[in-house]
Parts: sequence; structure tokens; C-alpha cells
Amino acid sequence: MLFNTEYFRVLCQSESISAAAEKLHVSHQNLSRYIRNLEQQYRTVLFTRTPKLALTEAGRAVLDSMQEIAIAEQNLQTRLQEIRRSDVGSLRVGAPEGRFRIVLPGVLAALRQEYPGVAVCPVAAPSSELQKKLLRNEIDVALIDGDFVDPVRFRQWSVMEETLSFVISDRLLRRHLGKLEAADLARFRQGIDIREFLALPFILNLPNSISRRCLDRWLRAHDRQIRPVMELSQMDMHILLSACGYGACFCWSMYLPLVEEQNLLHRDDPLYVFPLKDFPDHNRIVLASLKQKTLPSFGKRYCSLIRERYASLALPASFK
Repeated sequence: MLFNTEYFRVLCQSESISAAAEKLHVSHQNLSRYIRNLEQQYRTVLFTRTPKLALTEAGRAVLDSMQEIAIAEQNLQTRLQEIRRSDVGSLRVGAPEGRFRIVLPGVLAALRQEYPGVAVCPVAAPSSELQKKLLRNEIDVALIDGDFVDPVRFRQWSVMEETLSFVISDRLLRRHLGKLEAADLARFRQGIDIREFLALPFILNLPNSISRRCLDRWLRAHDRQIRPVMELSQMDMHILLSACGYGACFCWSMYLPLVEEQNLLHRDDPLYVFPLKDFPDHNRIVLASLKQKTLPSFGKRYCSLIRERYASLALPASFK
């Protein structure tokens, strides 16, 4: 399969030959000739042209084979590089945006100390998009929500089982209760009953997110609704807004160190973290890569650093 794979890849991602030609900086005629020659070579139609450019079943077979060849070529290059020198190269890593900001800075700094000759190319995207990028061989390894990992196609390493917690500022909690007693805090630390907080303004994740699906499922089971004043995907922003008294929020375990950071900045109005009573769902975080892909030694070290970093993200003592 010796043809211009970049042309084919861009065509697969474009809605027209003109759009692909513009991205590739070639003429429409040259790209049309490229498709015609390729279809003559394989004696089948690879693209439909209307209503928009799309792969046929045969075209998808060519794309799958092209991606397998590209991975095999990368694996060969990885093996040869390891033979020549194992401390240089490049690594394409992915993670959801909020998790990137929490986990990656320390991990990338540690990796650079051990492998200064390795160039790391980070990609921030939702877990669903990261899975697609892994399948398209656009990234090598991704920190991803386990629900999005196909065990047939991906190799995965378990990183963390997260629980969802309730986060609220001291000021908002006092305003809601009227008076905050030590007994209230002791009771809430055993787990909150969401029915006591339905009147609060909430900052929630987007409806298609893992945390929102878990939360909505739990609320339906208890025949309850909560009122969002804002919906956005960055869970670290939920915590920052909660620290300003904008509303209460929910966060996964790995974001709790951010709460502690905010409490150092807002000592007069700290954030409280309480578990959710009878909340059954957990979130499994994994590192994933394609099974047929060979990770270099520095790629494996990156994965071990991530796992070590997550192992250290225990619940801060001030929240227990």
C-alpha cells in the first residue's frame, strides 16, 4: 500500500475535495486525479462525492489497513530507536483538560529530568475524543475515563477508582442553614442527604459527562432535582467558582487537592468536602493505548509516573 497517506487521511476528515485540497495546499484537479488513480489501482470506489465526501466500505478497509501499516512503521522506528538510543524521541500524550492541569505538570517535569531528550506533545480533549485520537493513531497514550475504553482494542492500566464528593463554601453553607454548628459538620462528614440541599445553586458538569450521568441517575433514583446556575466541563473551574461562593458543586477524588489549595487562599471562607450518602457510582481512571502499539521505554516510564502520582492523591487529612 504505497501511496500518499497524508492525502488519504485529510480526505477522510474533509467534507469535500475542495476543502481537502485547501488544507493540503494542492489543486482540486490534482486531488481528484489522486482519488481516481487510487480507485483504479484497487478497482473499487473508495469515496462517495455527494451529498458530501465520505468513505465507502472499501474506503474504510483501506483506511484501517493504512492505520495498521502506520502503527507497524512506528513500532519499527521505536524498536530501532531503542537499539540506537533509548533516551531520545517523542511521545504524544492525552488527557481531559482539567486532569491535565492537575496531574501533568509534575509528571512531565519528572519525565524531563529522566529523559531530557524526549519531546512530549500534549493533547487536551474529552475522554470520548481521546479514544478517537487513539484509534486514529494521533496520540500514543491517554489518561481516560474507563467507560470510554474498548478492552478489545486497547491495552489499559488501572490508575484510580474515584468517588464523587459534594463541595460547598463556608459562607454558602451558613447562608443555607442559617446557623452552622460543629454537630452539623460532624453529621455532614458522615455523608450528606441531597434532599437537605436542593434549594442551593449548583455548578454542574455537562449532561454527557461521566459525573453528570452518575449524578442524574442518582437523582432520578431518589426522585429529586437540583438547580444548575452554570454547566461547564472543566471540573477545576467548578471548584474555583465554589470558592467564590458562586454555588455548590460535585467533584471527583483527584480534584480534591485543588480544594485544599483554595482553602489556603480563602482561609476566612474555606470549602468543605462531604461524601454523598448512598451514592453507588465510582469513576475508573485508566491509561490506555492501542494493543498493537509498542510504547518506548520513556512511554512506559510516563505511565508509571502517572500511576505513582495518582497513588499519592489520597483524601487530604483536613477533609477526613
